[in-house]
Amino acid sequence: DVEHVVDLVLAKVSDDFTLPVRGGFDCCVMNPPFGTRATGADVAFVRAALRLCDGPVYSLHKSSTRDYLVRRAGAWGASARVVAELKFDVPKCYAFHRDASRDIAVDLVRFAPAGDAPLPPPPPRGLGSPA
Repeated sequence: DVEHVVDLVLAKVSDDFTLPVRGGFDCCVMNPPFGTRATGADVAFVRAALRLCDGPVYSLHKSSTRDYLVRRAGAWGASARVVAELKFDVPKCYAFHRDASRDIAVDLVRFAPAGDAPLPPPPPRGLGSPA
């Protein structure tokens, strides 16, 4: 039974989204819609998460939107940093998908609220880290 530690909410996320939960969150990890069918859908999810989290928000986004997200984060009261560059295999699951599967270049972006401690830099290569 996880009822005491999990809140499940079905809601439409938009730019003015609020969430009726018992308290805030320490961290958010999400895979929002990429915003290719509904422009700005990914941004609405990030902004909602930043309003609800006291700590960082980790979010997957198409790499083509990287510059925009990093540039706009300051207006949302946060900083943004790409922490990983990935390939995301998207299988055909909607009628508008043309290919059986497609690899999409994706960034894992860390949005940190203003005043949040930055990530420490990675260790230098050769000092205990895999080559």
